[in-house]
Amino acid sequence: MDDNKSKALNAALSQIEKQFGKNTVMRLGDNTVQAVEAV
Repeated sequence: MDDNKSKALNAALSQIEKQFGKNTVMRLGDNTVQAVEAV
């Protein structure tokens, strides 16, 4: 990916995380498992 596009994407994701909290946006192919409370 172009360096400018990468910087813009990281800045946008950083702003979204600041506003809405961590793990608001997940990238496709991310293999992280979230713990979810269930009844």
